[in-house]
Amino acid sequence: MTTIGFRREWDDDLHITLRTIDFSNLDAVVRMQVKYPHTLYVKSNAVSLAEAYVAQQQGKRILPFAIYAEQTLVGLVRIGYGRIRPKEPPVSDGNYHLWPFMLDEKWLDRGFERVVLELVLAYLHTEPLGPAQQVWTSIFPLSDEGTKLYMTLGFKRNGEYYGDDVVASRYLHAPADTRRVLEIEETSP
Repeated sequence: MTTIGFRREWDDDLHITLRTIDFSNLDAVVRMQVKYPHTLYVKSNAVSLAEAYVAQQQGKRILPFAIYAEQTLVGLVRIGYGRIRPKEPPVSDGNYHLWPFMLDEKWLDRGFERVVLELVLAYLHTEPLGPAQQVWTSIFPLSDEGTKLYMTLGFKRNGEYYGDDVVASRYLHAPADTRRVLEIEETSP
């Protein structure tokens, strides 16, 4: 199992990690639920994992990760590289795609959203799937909180759409607030 770790400078006791999904955590990942209104724009984890599997079977580069706070499973995130689906916007070519991520309903509104995005961006700086200039995501147009969150991390609307969603992107190696990232570790037991 690969683990990518992150520690918040202002809370040394909280360790957020991304971990590969395997048979030891698969059932728990699939059982997690989002709460309304997030159900309008976040797919179930079973569908998210199925999409990742199909993309991988077609030779696409995508990594799904379980999100943990210490030893507690709190969510799911997927990272893609290059064009995964035919109708993705032009920014997807040769760049990273941060698919909409989910936090279990018990963990929403506790500040984890920003921490998870900071962790994923720090991980993408290592270019784990290949070189890229940008990272992009699609934002549900009625998600004011999601829009604000991405914008505070340097994402900007780029004028493209992915279905009905607004596309926002940022340069992968843009200056970031690195004071918050104290460690990134990769371990394989």
